[in-house]
Amino acid sequence: SNKLAKNIHDKVLISSTIQSITDSFTAETNKLSDMIKHLEDRIGSVSSDIDSIQGTQLAISERAVKINDIEIHLQHQILSQDALMQQMNSLKASLSKVQDDISKLSDVRSHVHEQAPPTLPLISTDPPTSISVECPPHNQHAISDMTENFISAESSDGITAFLDTLDFKNENGHSVTAFGAQYR
Repeated sequence: SNKLAKNIHDKVLISSTIQSITDSFTAETNKLSDMIKHLEDRIGSVSSDIDSIQGTQLAISERAVKINDIEIHLQHQILSQDALMQQMNSLKASLSKVQDDISKLSDVRSHVHEQAPPTLPLISTDPPTSISVECPPHNQHAISDMTENFISAESSDGITAFLDTLDFKNENGHSVTAFGAQYR
């Protein structure tokens, strides 16, 4: 009977240990389930953040392209201004030379005594002679007449429909559109 009591006591102890291990395992499983759910929530949040970052990156890329277009436009404006400044400097030099010539002419005129005015040549009543200019060789035929309505109404409608699909912009007083890859 002592043996039986010891055997029962050992079995109760083993059963209690198994129950304790089972409870501990269930608690750990619940903790792992909670951690997995938390990680899934974080992955969803990170995925949403990645989508937001990609949208921001796209917007920044579009702005960078616009800034590049503005930079190209500004470079063109600077080059145009430089060309205008060169023309103005050239005109100033020419104007200065003309002013010097006028000043010299005024000096000469003040020293000249009264003389009979020079006689002008008579104007010819003969018709002007035509001037012949030789053009370099080419394969183009000279335009000898004008043909109205050389484009058929059907072709004209097709061309007009095509042009209506394009996005025209006003640039320097002209309506323009672009085809193909952007020039850089």
